[in-house]
This record gives sequence, C-alpha cells and structure tokens, in this order.
Amino acid sequence: MNPIVSTMFIALFVIGALVLVTNFATDILEKSRITHNIMEIEEIMKSIDISIKQVYQEGNGSIRKIPIFVPEGEFVVDRNENSIKYSIEGPVIYEYLSRSEEGDLFRISGADVKCYTNGSYLIMENSFIRVYFSKVGSSSLWSPINTANNIEKIELLKSSATINITNSSVILDDDTSTSSGNGYSQILKDGEKVPYCITYFFINSTRQYEIKYILFAGADFIVQEVISDECKGCLVTENFAFSPLEGSQTKKGDVYLSSYNNTLFSVVFTGSYLREIDNEGYGASDQLFTIKQDLLDNRVLIVATNSSLSNFEEKIPTVKSEKILSTRFGNFDIDEPQKTKISLALIYDYINITKSLRWGSGSHTLTIKNLGGNNIEISIS
Repeated sequence: MNPIVSTMFIALFVIGALVLVTNFATDILEKSRITHNIMEIEEIMKSIDISIKQVYQEGNGSIRKIPIFVPEGEFVVDRNENSIKYSIEGPVIYEYLSRSEEGDLFRISGADVKCYTNGSYLIMENSFIRVYFSKVGSSSLWSPINTANNIEKIELLKSSATINITNSSVILDDDTSTSSGNGYSQILKDGEKVPYCITYFFINSTRQYEIKYILFAGADFIVQEVISDECKGCLVTENFAFSPLEGSQTKKGDVYLSSYNNTLFSVVFTGSYLREIDNEGYGASDQLFTIKQDLLDNRVLIVATNSSLSNFEEKIPTVKSEKILSTRFGNFDIDEPQKTKISLALIYDYINITKSLRWGSGSHTLTIKNLGGNNIEISIS
C-alpha cells in the first residue's frame, strides 16, 4: 500500500478514536453533572416538604422562608394537582420509564403520559395502557355520581386486549349508600409527554370523600387512593368487577389475579392496614375482586399488563415493601433514548395549595404560609 495512503488511514483511525473517547468522556461528565444537580434539588424538595408539614401543623399565620439555588431546570407549583414539581432534560440517570417513592416525594424517569378528555370519557395513557374514566359534572356544577362507573375499561397497547370494568365502586364503613351521591370528575391537568397524570373524583354522599387515580410514565398499573378529611378512621371497600379473561382466577398470597395467554389483570393491595381481600362471581359471568382496608394510608395498584404468572409473582415482594413498583409487572422491550425528562414531584392530598407558579434557574427565596385550615400559599422572590 502507498505509504501516504497508509498514513492517512492511520490518521483517520486516530481521529475517530479520539472522537469516540471525547464523546464518551462528555457523556460521563454530563451524567455526573445532572446527577449532582438532582441530588441537590432532592434536598431542596425535602426541605420544602418539611416546611409545608410544619406550617400545616402550626396553623393559621405560620410561615417559613427557604433560600434555594436552582442550577438548571424548572420548578412548577400546581394548585390543581396540589403538587410541587421539578423537571430537567438530561441523560438517563435512573432506569428509563421508572419511578420511586420516598414519603411524599416521587422520582420519575421519562415522560410518556398523555391525559385528555374525549366526549364522555376522561382518558389517561402511556406507552403500555390506556384507561377510560367516566366524565361526570364539574367542580362548579355537581351531578349524580356512582363510583361503580368510575373506570370504564383498560386497553393494553402492546396487544389487542381490553379489560372491561363493570363495577369500580368505593364504599366507606360498609355503608353501601356512600358509593354514590353528587359530585364530579376531572383530569387535574391535561397534558402530553408528562411524567404522570391524575384523574380525580369528588363524591358528596352521606360521607364526603375523594378518589385519585394516578398513571405514571412507563407504568402498566394505576395507583388508586381514597381521601376523606371527615372519615379518617373509616374502612374503605374497593370493588373491581370485570369481564374475566378466559383462564381461571388465581390467588397468589393475598393477591387475586386473572390471566390468560400472557394477558393479566390484578388488584394489588399496597396500603398499610389490610382487613380483607376476596374474589367471587358478579352477575351472570363477571368476576369481582374486593379489597377492604383502613382509609388511613390506603392504596391499591390496578394492574393490566402482558405478563407471565411467574414474572408477576416475582414483582410482588418489591411492591409490598416499597408500596409501588419501580418498573412494570409485564415483559416489555424498551428502547432507551440518549436523553429524557427527569422529574421530582411532591404530591399532596391533605393540603390545598392556593396558587400556581413556576420558576427557573438562579437564587430564590421560597415563602410558605398557612392561610388557615389546610390552605397553603407558596410564593417566590
């Protein structure tokens, strides 16, 4: 080979190798920077959370001022969701399309959730499931509401399966009249490519209460929680009647599930005080899963996925210890992007944040004030 040509090949090889090494080093440095910034923001979020709890407990007029520095990214206080969120675009530092929970703080990697209204439905979806809820009334005009109709159906987007829900009622203290009343339902904040979405039901019956359904990025399950200021010591019964899959209903420990041909539906208790769990026939051909638990610290995961029984069973111990699943119950191949949205969120159900605001990078002073009752004002300067 001509010596000049050989020299050119060697030079090109060296240049290519240097580019690869430089890109690799740049990626490592960027991941290190984002990780450091997220760790700092986590401490800020925890400080905000502590201050909110303190002013809530201390009562009307209580105030806290928190100096904070935001290196990059954006904070959003959302009065509709009663949430405080921080988000930043960057390299994947947590497992893509995962979530974890620490107290009121959620860490979320990815943003594939879409939530919107379509006719008589409120719809939440991500890459794996699409959930249809009934649209009832509005916050300014209540209508008759029956919680048995809250959830209409769940579509599995990686297959052609649909789980039809024929009863999703919620009952307080075994009083069946509490499953219906007057109220409304709404998506707390419409959006696309967001880290999570909340569908909210308000029920004014012989007891007044709320139900929240949360869909996180990358989750093949919905989180359901029931809230009531006037009934904190109540028992809550949650029913899930559905058209069963062709296979039989199975009990794994204290978890009932229905599965057939790699399609699985289940309701998993992840609250603190389980009283009873049952499975029985419902109507001519449907099945009914029932969970009874204390309203205090209640939670269930409504699972609709493509999964083998063995894979589902493997996830249960993690769910029981962490109260949420960081990944998915199902078996899916996921293409990880080079960059994604990373979010930290404080989501509250016992306070009422009175106004929304947002702020970006720089030095700020955050003021948190109790305006009376559970009304909390957050301002920035």
